Amino acid sequence: MSRVLVTGANGFVGRHLCSQMISRGHVVTASVRRPGLAPEGAREVIVGDLGPDTDWEGALDGQEYVVHLAARVHVMAESSSDPHAAFAKANAAGTVRLAEQAILAGVDRLVYVSSIKAQGEGGPSSYAVTDASSPTDAYGLSKLRAEEGLRRLEREFEFGIVILRPPLVYGGGVGGNLLRLMKIIERGIPLPLASVHNQRAMISVDNFTNIIALCIGPDFGTADAVLVADSESLSTADIIRELAAGLGRRPRLFPFPPRLLELAGSLSGRRPEVERLIGDLKVITNISQFIPNYTEVVATRVALRATGRVFASRSDTRAGD
Repeated sequence: MSRVLVTGANGFVGRHLCSQMISRGHVVTASVRRPGLAPEGAREVIVGDLGPDTDWEGALDGQEYVVHLAARVHVMAESSSDPHAAFAKANAAGTVRLAEQAILAGVDRLVYVSSIKAQGEGGPSSYAVTDASSPTDAYGLSKLRAEEGLRRLEREFEFGIVILRPPLVYGGGVGGNLLRLMKIIERGIPLPLASVHNQRAMISVDNFTNIIALCIGPDFGTADAVLVADSESLSTADIIRELAAGLGRRPRLFPFPPRLLELAGSLSGRRPEVERLIGDLKVITNISQFIPNYTEVVATRVALRATGRVFASRSDTRAGD
Protein backbone atom coordinates (compact mmCIF):
# COMPACT_ATOMS: atom_id res chain seq x y z
CA MET A 1 0.00 0.00 0.00
CA SER A 2 1.45 3.34 -1.08
CA ARG A 3 0.45 6.98 -0.77
CA VAL A 4 -0.17 8.40 -4.24
CA LEU A 5 -1.05 11.89 -5.45
CA VAL A 6 -2.99 11.93 -8.73
CA THR A 7 -3.18 15.30 -10.48
CA GLY A 8 -6.03 15.92 -12.88
CA ALA A 9 -7.93 13.29 -10.91
CA ASN A 10 -11.37 14.39 -12.11
CA GLY A 11 -10.50 13.93 -15.79
CA PHE A 12 -11.36 10.89 -17.90
CA VAL A 13 -8.13 8.96 -17.18
CA GLY A 14 -7.89 10.34 -13.66
CA ARG A 15 -11.27 8.97 -12.58
CA HIS A 16 -10.45 5.51 -13.91
CA LEU A 17 -6.96 5.59 -12.37
CA CYS A 18 -8.10 6.67 -8.91
CA SER A 19 -10.70 3.89 -8.87
CA GLN A 20 -8.08 1.32 -9.86
CA MET A 21 -5.48 2.56 -7.39
CA ILE A 22 -7.96 2.55 -4.52
CA SER A 23 -9.07 -0.98 -5.43
CA ARG A 24 -5.42 -2.05 -5.20
CA GLY A 25 -5.21 -0.70 -1.66
CA HIS A 26 -3.30 2.53 -2.29
CA VAL A 27 -4.12 5.69 -0.36
CA VAL A 28 -5.02 8.21 -3.07
CA THR A 29 -4.99 11.98 -2.86
CA ALA A 30 -6.84 13.63 -5.74
CA SER A 31 -5.68 17.01 -6.95
CA VAL A 32 -8.56 19.00 -8.46
CA ARG A 33 -9.23 22.63 -9.32
CA ARG A 34 -12.59 23.02 -7.55
CA PRO A 35 -14.19 21.41 -4.48
CA GLY A 36 -16.37 18.35 -4.90
CA LEU A 37 -14.64 16.91 -7.98
CA ALA A 38 -12.51 14.18 -6.38
CA PRO A 39 -13.40 10.58 -7.27
CA GLU A 40 -15.08 8.53 -4.55
CA GLY A 41 -12.66 7.16 -1.98
CA ALA A 42 -9.89 9.68 -2.67
CA ARG A 43 -8.81 12.49 -0.38
CA GLU A 44 -9.46 15.79 -2.12
CA VAL A 45 -6.97 18.64 -2.31
CA ILE A 46 -7.64 21.85 -4.21
CA VAL A 47 -4.87 23.16 -6.47
CA GLY A 48 -5.30 26.10 -8.83
CA ASP A 49 -4.26 26.49 -12.42
CA LEU A 50 -1.09 24.75 -13.61
CA GLY A 51 1.90 26.98 -14.00
CA PRO A 52 5.34 27.98 -12.74
CA ASP A 53 3.88 29.40 -9.51
CA THR A 54 1.44 26.65 -8.50
CA ASP A 55 1.74 25.74 -4.82
CA TRP A 56 1.80 21.94 -4.50
CA GLU A 57 3.15 21.80 -0.94
CA GLY A 58 -0.10 20.77 0.77
CA ALA A 59 -0.91 18.19 -1.89
CA LEU A 60 2.55 16.62 -1.74
CA ASP A 61 2.82 16.32 2.01
CA GLY A 62 3.42 12.67 2.93
CA GLN A 63 3.17 11.35 -0.63
CA GLU A 64 5.41 8.55 -1.91
CA TYR A 65 4.40 8.73 -5.57
CA VAL A 66 2.90 11.29 -7.92
CA VAL A 67 1.01 10.54 -11.13
CA HIS A 68 0.83 13.75 -13.15
CA LEU A 69 -2.16 13.71 -15.49
CA ALA A 70 -3.22 17.35 -15.27
CA ALA A 71 -2.47 19.37 -18.38
CA ARG A 72 -3.69 22.05 -20.71
CA VAL A 73 -5.11 19.88 -23.48
CA HIS A 74 -5.49 20.33 -27.20
CA VAL A 75 -8.88 21.84 -28.10
CA MET A 76 -10.71 22.31 -31.39
CA ALA A 77 -11.49 26.00 -30.79
CA GLU A 78 -8.36 27.61 -29.33
CA SER A 79 -9.19 30.63 -27.16
CA SER A 80 -5.69 31.85 -26.34
CA SER A 81 -4.10 34.53 -28.51
CA ASP A 82 -0.73 32.82 -27.93
CA PRO A 83 -1.30 29.04 -27.72
CA HIS A 84 2.42 28.22 -27.59
CA ALA A 85 2.90 30.39 -24.50
CA ALA A 86 -0.24 29.04 -22.83
CA PHE A 87 0.74 25.40 -23.40
CA ALA A 88 4.34 26.06 -22.33
CA LYS A 89 3.23 27.75 -19.10
CA ALA A 90 0.85 24.98 -18.02
CA ASN A 91 2.42 21.84 -19.40
CA ALA A 92 6.15 22.55 -19.41
CA ALA A 93 6.75 25.09 -16.62
CA GLY A 94 3.86 23.69 -14.57
CA THR A 95 5.22 20.14 -14.71
CA VAL A 96 8.75 21.21 -13.76
CA ARG A 97 7.33 23.20 -10.84
CA LEU A 98 5.49 20.10 -9.58
CA ALA A 99 8.62 17.95 -9.87
CA GLU A 100 10.77 20.51 -8.04
CA GLN A 101 8.34 20.62 -5.14
CA ALA A 102 8.00 16.82 -5.18
CA ILE A 103 11.77 16.52 -4.74
CA LEU A 104 11.66 18.88 -1.76
CA ALA A 105 8.77 16.88 -0.29
CA GLY A 106 10.72 13.61 -0.48
CA VAL A 107 8.54 11.92 -3.11
CA ASP A 108 10.08 8.67 -4.40
CA ARG A 109 8.92 8.82 -8.01
CA LEU A 110 6.89 10.91 -10.42
CA VAL A 111 4.99 9.20 -13.24
CA TYR A 112 4.46 11.74 -15.99
CA VAL A 113 1.74 11.13 -18.54
CA SER A 114 3.10 12.80 -21.65
CA SER A 115 1.76 12.05 -25.15
CA ILE A 116 2.79 10.42 -28.39
CA LYS A 117 2.40 13.97 -29.75
CA ALA A 118 5.68 14.79 -27.95
CA GLN A 119 7.27 12.52 -30.53
CA GLY A 120 5.17 13.58 -33.50
CA GLU A 121 2.06 12.76 -35.44
CA GLY A 122 1.56 11.73 -39.04
CA GLY A 123 5.27 11.64 -39.86
CA PRO A 124 7.04 8.28 -40.19
CA SER A 125 5.25 5.01 -40.82
CA SER A 126 5.67 4.17 -37.13
CA TYR A 127 7.07 5.70 -33.95
CA ALA A 128 9.67 4.04 -31.75
CA VAL A 129 11.38 5.42 -28.67
CA THR A 130 14.68 5.57 -30.59
CA ASP A 131 13.23 7.98 -33.17
CA ALA A 132 13.96 11.69 -32.91
CA SER A 133 11.13 13.75 -31.44
CA SER A 134 9.49 16.21 -33.81
CA PRO A 135 6.18 17.48 -32.40
CA THR A 136 3.84 19.15 -34.88
CA ASP A 137 1.78 21.42 -32.62
CA ALA A 138 2.00 23.59 -29.50
CA TYR A 139 0.57 20.86 -27.28
CA GLY A 140 3.08 18.25 -28.41
CA LEU A 141 5.97 20.71 -28.08
CA SER A 142 4.93 21.62 -24.53
CA LYS A 143 4.85 17.94 -23.59
CA LEU A 144 8.34 17.43 -25.02
CA ARG A 145 9.67 20.47 -23.12
CA ALA A 146 8.15 19.07 -19.92
CA GLU A 147 9.93 15.75 -20.52
CA GLU A 148 13.22 17.57 -21.04
CA GLY A 149 12.78 19.52 -17.81
CA LEU A 150 12.03 16.34 -15.89
CA ARG A 151 15.13 14.64 -17.28
CA ARG A 152 17.29 17.54 -16.09
CA LEU A 153 15.89 17.19 -12.59
CA GLU A 154 16.30 13.42 -12.73
CA ARG A 155 20.01 13.79 -13.52
CA GLU A 156 20.66 16.59 -11.06
CA PHE A 157 18.82 15.14 -8.07
CA GLU A 158 18.71 11.40 -8.92
CA PHE A 159 14.95 11.72 -8.78
CA GLY A 160 12.78 8.83 -9.99
CA ILE A 161 10.96 9.70 -13.21
CA VAL A 162 8.77 7.55 -15.47
CA ILE A 163 7.56 9.15 -18.71
CA LEU A 164 4.65 7.50 -20.51
CA ARG A 165 3.71 8.45 -24.09
CA PRO A 166 0.21 7.19 -24.91
CA PRO A 167 -1.76 7.79 -28.09
CA LEU A 168 -5.50 8.46 -27.80
CA VAL A 169 -6.90 6.88 -24.62
CA TYR A 170 -10.45 5.55 -24.96
CA GLY A 171 -13.04 3.83 -22.82
CA GLY A 172 -16.35 4.35 -21.08
CA GLY A 173 -16.98 8.05 -20.51
CA VAL A 174 -14.41 9.25 -23.04
CA GLY A 175 -14.82 12.73 -24.48
CA GLY A 176 -13.26 14.61 -27.39
CA ASN A 177 -13.18 13.27 -30.93
CA LEU A 178 -14.31 9.76 -30.01
CA LEU A 179 -17.37 11.10 -28.21
CA ARG A 180 -18.25 13.20 -31.27
CA LEU A 181 -17.81 10.11 -33.46
CA MET A 182 -20.19 8.08 -31.28
CA LYS A 183 -22.80 10.83 -31.49
CA ILE A 184 -22.53 10.73 -35.29
CA ILE A 185 -22.93 6.93 -35.27
CA GLU A 186 -25.92 7.20 -32.93
CA ARG A 187 -27.62 9.68 -35.27
CA GLY A 188 -27.08 7.41 -38.24
CA ILE A 189 -25.13 9.98 -40.23
CA PRO A 190 -23.37 8.38 -43.23
CA LEU A 191 -19.58 8.57 -43.19
CA PRO A 192 -17.35 8.43 -46.32
CA LEU A 193 -14.72 6.23 -44.68
CA ALA A 194 -15.31 2.72 -46.01
CA SER A 195 -12.25 3.06 -48.30
CA VAL A 196 -9.93 4.11 -45.48
CA HIS A 197 -7.55 1.27 -44.62
CA ASN A 198 -5.21 3.08 -42.25
CA GLN A 199 -3.87 1.99 -38.86
CA ARG A 200 -4.49 4.11 -35.76
CA ALA A 201 -2.79 3.24 -32.49
CA MET A 202 -4.88 3.81 -29.37
CA ILE A 203 -4.94 2.47 -25.84
CA SER A 204 -7.85 1.36 -23.68
CA VAL A 205 -8.15 3.29 -20.43
CA ASP A 206 -8.18 -0.07 -18.61
CA ASN A 207 -4.88 -1.09 -20.21
CA PHE A 208 -3.39 2.35 -19.63
CA THR A 209 -4.34 2.72 -15.98
CA ASN A 210 -3.05 -0.81 -15.36
CA ILE A 211 0.33 0.23 -16.79
CA ILE A 212 0.37 3.35 -14.61
CA ALA A 213 -0.44 1.26 -11.54
CA LEU A 214 2.43 -1.09 -12.40
CA CYS A 215 4.77 1.92 -12.37
CA ILE A 216 4.00 2.39 -8.67
CA GLY A 217 6.48 0.13 -6.94
CA PRO A 218 10.12 -0.13 -5.92
CA ASP A 219 11.29 -2.23 -8.87
CA PHE A 220 10.18 -0.09 -11.79
CA GLY A 221 12.84 2.08 -13.42
CA THR A 222 13.61 3.38 -16.88
CA ALA A 223 15.92 5.82 -18.61
CA ASP A 224 13.72 6.03 -21.70
CA ALA A 225 10.25 7.28 -22.40
CA VAL A 226 7.79 4.40 -22.42
CA LEU A 227 5.63 4.21 -25.54
CA VAL A 228 2.35 2.48 -24.77
CA ALA A 229 -0.53 1.36 -26.99
CA ASP A 230 -2.91 -1.53 -27.45
CA SER A 231 -1.34 -4.44 -29.30
CA GLU A 232 -3.84 -4.13 -32.16
CA SER A 233 -4.14 -1.00 -34.31
CA LEU A 234 -7.36 -0.66 -36.31
CA SER A 235 -8.46 1.37 -39.29
CA THR A 236 -10.83 4.27 -38.69
CA ALA A 237 -13.53 2.28 -40.47
CA ASP A 238 -13.01 -0.70 -38.14
CA ILE A 239 -13.04 1.58 -35.09
CA ILE A 240 -16.42 2.88 -36.24
CA ARG A 241 -17.70 -0.66 -36.80
CA GLU A 242 -16.72 -1.77 -33.29
CA LEU A 243 -18.16 1.33 -31.63
CA ALA A 244 -21.36 0.87 -33.62
CA ALA A 245 -21.60 -2.75 -32.48
CA GLY A 246 -21.42 -1.57 -28.89
CA LEU A 247 -24.03 1.09 -29.59
CA GLY A 248 -26.31 -1.48 -31.18
CA ARG A 249 -26.31 0.48 -34.43
CA ARG A 250 -25.45 -0.40 -38.01
CA PRO A 251 -22.39 1.57 -39.17
CA ARG A 252 -23.31 3.71 -42.16
CA LEU A 253 -20.05 3.72 -44.10
CA PHE A 254 -19.73 4.33 -47.82
CA PRO A 255 -16.64 4.37 -50.07
CA PHE A 256 -14.98 7.62 -51.08
CA PRO A 257 -11.42 8.18 -52.37
CA PRO A 258 -9.12 9.16 -49.47
CA ARG A 259 -7.29 11.65 -51.71
CA LEU A 260 -10.54 13.53 -52.27
CA LEU A 261 -11.13 13.53 -48.52
CA GLU A 262 -7.70 15.15 -48.10
CA LEU A 263 -8.59 17.77 -50.72
CA ALA A 264 -11.91 18.47 -49.02
CA GLY A 265 -10.09 18.90 -45.71
CA SER A 266 -7.65 21.38 -47.23
CA LEU A 267 -10.38 23.41 -48.92
CA SER A 268 -12.47 23.54 -45.75
CA GLY A 269 -9.56 24.44 -43.45
CA ARG A 270 -9.96 21.14 -41.56
CA ARG A 271 -6.99 19.25 -42.93
CA PRO A 272 -5.60 18.23 -39.49
CA GLU A 273 -8.93 16.65 -38.54
CA VAL A 274 -9.17 14.78 -41.83
CA GLU A 275 -5.58 13.56 -41.56
CA ARG A 276 -6.30 12.11 -38.13
CA LEU A 277 -9.27 10.26 -39.59
CA ILE A 278 -7.56 8.79 -42.64
CA GLY A 279 -3.85 8.83 -41.77
CA ASP A 280 -1.72 6.27 -39.97
CA LEU A 281 -0.45 6.49 -36.41
CA LYS A 282 1.61 3.41 -35.60
CA VAL A 283 3.42 3.02 -32.29
CA ILE A 284 6.13 0.47 -31.51
CA THR A 285 5.69 -0.05 -27.79
CA ASN A 286 8.56 -0.77 -25.42
CA ILE A 287 6.56 -1.52 -22.28
CA SER A 288 7.75 -5.14 -22.09
CA GLN A 289 11.32 -3.92 -21.52
CA PHE A 290 10.26 -2.52 -18.15
CA ILE A 291 7.36 -4.78 -17.22
CA PRO A 292 8.40 -8.38 -18.00
CA ASN A 293 5.54 -10.66 -19.04
CA TYR A 294 3.24 -7.67 -19.47
CA THR A 295 -0.20 -8.64 -20.76
CA GLU A 296 -3.15 -6.47 -21.70
CA VAL A 297 -6.19 -6.28 -19.47
CA VAL A 298 -8.57 -6.07 -22.43
CA ALA A 299 -8.36 -6.50 -26.21
CA THR A 300 -8.96 -3.50 -28.46
CA ARG A 301 -12.14 -4.67 -30.16
CA VAL A 302 -13.67 -5.77 -26.85
CA ALA A 303 -12.81 -2.41 -25.26
CA LEU A 304 -14.23 -0.41 -28.18
CA ARG A 305 -17.52 -2.28 -28.02
CA ALA A 306 -17.66 -1.69 -24.27
CA THR A 307 -17.03 2.02 -24.90
CA GLY A 308 -20.01 2.08 -27.25
CA ARG A 309 -22.20 0.26 -24.73
CA VAL A 310 -21.39 2.79 -22.00
CA PHE A 311 -22.28 5.64 -24.34
CA ALA A 312 -25.51 3.90 -25.39
CA SER A 313 -26.53 3.32 -21.78
CA ARG A 314 -26.01 6.98 -20.97
CA SER A 315 -27.97 8.00 -24.05
CA ASP A 316 -30.86 5.78 -22.93
CA THR A 317 -30.74 7.36 -19.47
CA ARG A 318 -30.84 10.88 -20.93
CA ALA A 319 -33.72 9.94 -23.22
CA GLY A 320 -35.72 8.76 -20.22
CA ASP A 321 -35.29 11.98 -18.23
